[in-house]
Amino acid sequence: SNSESDEFKKFIETKSSLIFGLTEYDSLKIKKKTLDKIYQKLEKSKKRTVLLYSGTKKTFFNLKLVDKFDHVLVANFRPFSDPPDARERLDESLLSIGPNSFVSPLGGQGMITHMIPTVDLKPENQGKSFSPGSGIFGDAGPSFKNFHWLLREGLYGKKPEGLLNAYKKASSNSFKFRVSQRVKDIEGSDYVGSEACKACHSDAYEVYKKSSHHTAYETLIKANQHENEVCVKCHVVGYDKKGGFVSLEHTPHLAGVGCEQCHGPRKAHVKNPTKKQNYNVSLPSESCSACHVPPHSVNFDYAKYWQKILHGPIK
Repeated sequence: SNSESDEFKKFIETKSSLIFGLTEYDSLKIKKKTLDKIYQKLEKSKKRTVLLYSGTKKTFFNLKLVDKFDHVLVANFRPFSDPPDARERLDESLLSIGPNSFVSPLGGQGMITHMIPTVDLKPENQGKSFSPGSGIFGDAGPSFKNFHWLLREGLYGKKPEGLLNAYKKASSNSFKFRVSQRVKDIEGSDYVGSEACKACHSDAYEVYKKSSHHTAYETLIKANQHENEVCVKCHVVGYDKKGGFVSLEHTPHLAGVGCEQCHGPRKAHVKNPTKKQNYNVSLPSESCSACHVPPHSVNFDYAKYWQKILHGPIK
């Protein structure tokens, strides 16, 4: 909501912290009254204060937000269309904007862990984390890093198994709950699946059948990510739409990136192909750009990739 009362209510209070969120885009400006309310609450609070900010670099520094909170975490100022590269890993000072204040790594390439020692001089203490001044690091003291980089081999060569397993379990539980809530919409769904398009649009269907879109959901099964909502939504049809993909068990005809993911639900068209229908369909480039984003599709070029699935009207 854009109302100031609703905007201000969006904060989290824990036993030890007060966490605020501020967002600024072209259509959503940060209001002075909202900031005044936040500052008033900061003055009264004795808890640690945290700000999560997403918006322009200019506004962030003009408001001098770093000076107002104990900790600040900011969404990366670089355009999300920028391909992730090694700049932030090679020079982590690019991600520091003040005391206990950081810009998040671009494109999901890493996570802020703050004050984790990277050098432990005693073998019996390998794998443990200690605070500065504990005396176990020798005269030189420990080397600290604020970021752990999520590389293919894991964190500095060691997969964070506990963290990943907890995440997978939470994601699976969320997926199963979503299934229980969406299964009721299947019966009245306007989605019919790509097989229903085959009879009349045979050429386009063959292009689809040979493409990676057809086997998109299978790749998730092989990677054991088929119950990860973050992944599933870009590997099936209509995951965020009423009557769209629910699960492989309930809606197998909507697994994979089928025709209706870009062209919209076509039940009415299948029932009466000659009747002109009013469909709200996105441009092909818009459909593609929703899922082909870093870090999973770093070098995506619409003009180039469209040629791989080029298809036209009925013949």
